[in-house]
Amino acid sequence: PAAKPAARKEALPGSGTGNKQRFTLYGHALSLPTYTVALMLATELRLAPTTDLADRFHLATASSVRTIARRGRVAATRDAGLSSLHGRLLDALFAQRNLLRSA
Repeated sequence: PAAKPAARKEALPGSGTGNKQRFTLYGHALSLPTYTVALMLATELRLAPTTDLADRFHLATASSVRTIARRGRVAATRDAGLSSLHGRLLDALFAQRNLLRSA
């Protein structure tokens, strides 16, 4: 199937100031490493309350968010690919933050 374009949405409360380009992950929250890493980063960086993350990722409860993030952290210690994806995303986020600060 053809890839769906990313949707433009408003930033989550507490995730910074102003509107930001948002991304949409397609598929089931438990089916892709991308979801796992996204939840890991969102909980690590405290981008939003876990209840808001549960709503965003279509999960039943906030404890589901914490469980997936914890399983992802454990998996990242064993899976070089997941660990690499996590590290690359963190590097990109911090590089973007540094660019915004210097502007």
